[in-house]
Amino acid sequence: MSAQDAQFVGRADNALSYLGHAGPFELNALYSFGYDSTIANGAQVPGEFRVGKQFDMGGRYRQGPFNLTLVYEQRQGTSVASSGDSERRYLAGGSWAIGNATLYAGYEVLLNDIAATLAASPPQTMAFGGLRYKITPAFHVSAASYYHAFRKVSAHAISSGVNADYLLSKRTTLYTDVTYVINSAKSALSATGSTTSVATGANQLAVVVGIVHAF
Repeated sequence: MSAQDAQFVGRADNALSYLGHAGPFELNALYSFGYDSTIANGAQVPGEFRVGKQFDMGGRYRQGPFNLTLVYEQRQGTSVASSGDSERRYLAGGSWAIGNATLYAGYEVLLNDIAATLAASPPQTMAFGGLRYKITPAFHVSAASYYHAFRKVSAHAISSGVNADYLLSKRTTLYTDVTYVINSAKSALSATGSTTSVATGANQLAVVVGIVHAF
């Protein structure tokens, strides 16, 4: 997911959060006084309260095998000059569990007028869907596809991946991940996000094999 939008797995420093439950409904909110610890002075600029601020609001309905989630996020620029600009994300997603399988689908709209982050977070709409299946209690496989339509240019990309996890123990997991990205003539979406680059209009394949151990 980080290759599609890094904020799917992002975090915010200097933050307060709230999580509440009411039956099958869940409400959460977050406010960060400076979401990036590298912002000068921890984003504390006298008279400029918007510098480096972030707030999130989300709601979830979960009943039996069904889950529906809605999220809004806004991050301001990290300088006085860009503090009036923002990244804004609107996301809807859901899942449905059927036996050992779980189906996923979602849609995101990303709007961004912060010049410094346009390369990493270009304005786009994204639709995605996937499947996760438990072959055995220790062996899980999943597959997903993401369609990106970039708003500033006439470009689109399709990213598809397959992942397998094998649990050696409660704390140790073997995993492999294969991702392939098809870019249109003006698109340059990488299979691994910002960690690698790809030529505009070129396709890219990424294969990862590894082990995770929780201490």
